[in-house]
Amino acid sequence: MDDLVKLDENIPIILCKLERIFPPGFFDSMEHLPIHLANEAMLGGPVHYRWMYPFERFLGVSKKAVSNKARVEGSICTDYIHRETTYFCSHYFNSFNLLPTTSLSNNPRLERDDIQPTLSILRNGGRPSGKPGHHYLTDEEWKSAHVHVLINCDEVKPYLDTFLENHLINEEDASGRIHTEFPIWLKAYVNDKANGVANKNIISLSNGPSSRAVSWNMYFVNGYKFHTEAWSKGKKTVNCGVHVKGLTEGGEDDYYGTINHIFELDYFGLEDKIALFYCEWFDPTKNMGTKVHPQYKIVDIKMDKRYRPYDPFILAQKARQVYYVAYPEMCRDMRGWCAAITTKPRGHVEIDNIEDEIAYQSDGMSSVLPIAEIESISCLRDSSHVDVFEEIFDQPVRGEGRKDND
Repeated sequence: MDDLVKLDENIPIILCKLERIFPPGFFDSMEHLPIHLANEAMLGGPVHYRWMYPFERFLGVSKKAVSNKARVEGSICTDYIHRETTYFCSHYFNSFNLLPTTSLSNNPRLERDDIQPTLSILRNGGRPSGKPGHHYLTDEEWKSAHVHVLINCDEVKPYLDTFLENHLINEEDASGRIHTEFPIWLKAYVNDKANGVANKNIISLSNGPSSRAVSWNMYFVNGYKFHTEAWSKGKKTVNCGVHVKGLTEGGEDDYYGTINHIFELDYFGLEDKIALFYCEWFDPTKNMGTKVHPQYKIVDIKMDKRYRPYDPFILAQKARQVYYVAYPEMCRDMRGWCAAITTKPRGHVEIDNIEDEIAYQSDGMSSVLPIAEIESISCLRDSSHVDVFEEIFDQPVRGEGRKDND
């Protein structure tokens, strides 16, 4: 609000200075319009809540719905009812694609929506594309991928808490000991029959993936199309930028990087594969490798700085797409820095921690009250007032005398 007040005070002064430079014919109604904009913003708020574009767009759609020129209003009403009914009924059907067949690759796979995977880590909703290849993981890659899958699986978190409590591990040593000791401890714990672990999926995860992974050049997940860095070379679009959110808001502990490889890990006993991105991370150190503008929240990345620890893998479902834009040559203080621009998938709204619910359905069954049996009423006549009504009806009407019988 303070910025709008200053803007309202400075605009007339700025226009007066411009009148000293440009000829009078330059100042028409459009140059006079900014004088009112700041005051209108203070009174009315954001303009997208009060402009007429949605209503004009709706009128344009309604005009196209007129098929009978003799009954314009009836045609618009019929088309509106048809569209609203179709939209309402669509909530009770499974998701389906409304776009052309050429854009099916940008959507997550829908052919297995009725089959819910048993592990949360398998619910990525993505799919690979292109020609597959094979990659044999090194010992370092295998250990890093195995630990990353374990610590990001919700079903394994109770065992991780048990491991930390039994070994009395503090927060400073937790990260190092989890990467070195937890996989071995978990494998011995779940295979011990005395502990009573009957979940076969947990046992499969504890044994680790196969060293022979399937590699891909493209992967579709979260509404994005990801490429490896080598696959993006020579193309007009760059889809190899990746971003992972941190724990705090503001983007100061977020990780930015590029995708070098896309792997699908195969676990013995699991029907589905687990997709991982092998990334090269930029240095997330504040003001050294990453800078966040305090007002505009623009994230700048030092392109020649790298993240030292070896932690290249992320789950495919946690990846967000970014692209890096270099600053102009005139900005000498920003040489070597690029702005990380986060992209938003078309047709998707990013909301965290939201569970899908069936539309217009109650959460529980409402109790039905028992029907009270009422005796049938045979007569509604009150005998106590019968004599009173008979006396009233027997009285003569005023103005009419009794006729004497001759």
